[in-house]
Amino acid sequence: MGRLAHSPRRRGGANLATQVLKNDVLTRPYRGIETFAGNSLPSGHTTLAASAAAAVFMVASPRWRPLVAFAGGTYAVGTGIATLVNQWHRPADVVAAFLVVAAVMSPAAWLVLRRGGSWNTWEGFGSHPASWRLWVALPTLIGLVAAAVAVVALVRIAPGLGSEVSTTNYFWAGCAFIVISGYLVASAASWLLASAVQRR
Repeated sequence: MGRLAHSPRRRGGANLATQVLKNDVLTRPYRGIETFAGNSLPSGHTTLAASAAAAVFMVASPRWRPLVAFAGGTYAVGTGIATLVNQWHRPADVVAAFLVVAAVMSPAAWLVLRRGGSWNTWEGFGSHPASWRLWVALPTLIGLVAAAVAVVALVRIAPGLGSEVSTTNYFWAGCAFIVISGYLVASAASWLLASAVQRR
């Protein structure tokens, strides 16, 4: 019951931290680009999605966590890209939201591991379809592909001869950074908790 109680509180803490950072701590400097006046970093939409995914990940049985981490990471990444497509947020806003959730949920993960000894056991990777190493390898592979996309897009807009002025490259680079950061957090959580969970 303790694991169920702590995760919603931490999820609320992540969303509260985002609102405090956005409204009271951080400011958006003017860089010559016309946009709405309010600060949008970190992204509240992405924080909500990522914190919900993290809460489900925490309370899931250890053998289900690799799959839940991949599914939750995909949900959070998709939400972040959607905010970019709708021009609600910049890529940095989404990446910051992932970092806020990771920072707030880390203590919750420690509490789950410390207080969940009776159920926090598993038989290791491969012992169940939800704990296949595929669910950790797949986001890593997607992240590598996204890194390649980011490199190509950034090279095309780099200052110098032949540089392109199309905003499409900025969009793809932004999406790539969102994918990389979102799946990196999800994969790290999956590996860290897997290594700390007791063997049955």
